Amino acid sequence: MRSSEERRRIHVKPLPDILDEMDANIRAAAEAVRRAEEAAKAAREAADVATKASKEAAKRAEEARIVGEKAVQDAESAVTEVSGKRYMVIFEKANDNYSAYSPDIQGCIATGKTRAEVEKNFREAISLHFTGLAEDGLPVPEPASFIEYIDIEV
Repeated sequence: MRSSEERRRIHVKPLPDILDEMDANIRAAAEAVRRAEEAAKAAREAADVATKASKEAAKRAEEARIVGEKAVQDAESAVTEVSGKRYMVIFEKANDNYSAYSPDIQGCIATGKTRAEVEKNFREAISLHFTGLAEDGLPVPEPASFIEYIDIEV
């Protein structure tokens, strides 16, 4: 056994002081573990929210894709339905170009440098116009106009 003089030289702490330090270290470690568990819980909750939001966004994107495909199918169907119809088209010669319109298709016109170009452009314009009507849920107009030439003596 050591003498009290030897113990003073070694600076041995009394047991109650050592136990108090150990207790304080244990409490600090327990607090660190508690904070780490809270942080992990918050991270899991944030991940869950992000996953849920991602799934909801994916669901909405799929719904939008389906609606878009349906609109395209409806528009294509509408264009197909009218492809067998015959519309009267008025072609007019202007100074430097031609223009075309149909009295039955309000708001649809086309121009071109040549008669062939204006006819091609008007066919494209009709197709786009009917597609837009179908996408908006509006009816495609029925052909109703007709043409007849009359002779006049001058």
